[in-house]
Amino acid sequence: MAANTLRELADKYGYVPDLIEFYSNKYNIGIVYAELVDFNQDGADELFVLLKSSSYLPSSMPLRETDGYVIEIWGTDMESYVPIYSRSVEMDDCSACDLSVGLIEFKDGSYGYYESTAQTAQGMTVNEETIYFIGSDDTQFEKTIFKRTNNGTDSYEVDGEAIVEEAFTAQRELYNGNLKPIIDSNSGTKSFAFEAGS
Repeated sequence: MAANTLRELADKYGYVPDLIEFYSNKYNIGIVYAELVDFNQDGADELFVLLKSSSYLPSSMPLRETDGYVIEIWGTDMESYVPIYSRSVEMDDCSACDLSVGLIEFKDGSYGYYESTAQTAQGMTVNEETIYFIGSDDTQFEKTIFKRTNNGTDSYEVDGEAIVEEAFTAQRELYNGNLKPIIDSNSGTKSFAFEAGS
């Protein structure tokens, strides 16, 4: 089933060349990376796909019509794979920030999607982490964790709610694990590259 889904995506969008750069030609679209991952260790693999997207590409899925990258996770309904999660990484939004995208293995053996950005401007540093995972009962979760440093003073948020440092540290500890980076950049040149496919 996963092979059929990937084949359909490849037939429609193609593959990007190996060693593509983050800021490549906006017409250069297609599958960058794909992997079967059992996110919640229930014995059924989900399909993780990273696509290079473009505003020049009409699609029934609006996120694919952005200039950047789209993360999609497909789950199985026993007969086929269906999209259960999608998220865009737009190039213009990360023009002046460090960016990390990858898969994270948690301590219990389950997996999640991980994305972080770090940006400094006018004396303020903002670190944002987004973590998506699937619970043992197939419930989907997305956590957004912020740390801001403004002129030496730290503030913290989880899912938009301000919290104290101790609560932030406890929340962050819950999502520690081994990160497998797929995109990893430094602010400035964005000249890094990554190989296509897995």
